[in-house]
Amino acid sequence: MCNISSLYINRGRAEGRAEGRAEGKAEGKAEGSLETTINHVIAMFKKNIPVQTIAEIVKLPVRETEKIIRENT
Repeated sequence: MCNISSLYINRGRAEGRAEGRAEGKAEGKAEGSLETTINHVIAMFKKNIPVQTIAEIVKLPVRETEKIIRENT
């Protein structure tokens, strides 16, 4: 027979696991989105699209766009 404390412990563990999975999914999505943005910036840069235009397209400041280009080319 289960006691009350073990029910609360099990419920807490289940909630913790669910929260951890949700956080992991969110982090994975953000990471994938960042990688996609970097790939697009580099592809546009290689096609000689002006940095200002690239920044407008990907909705980033010009300085951040330039940093991505410097770090990935």
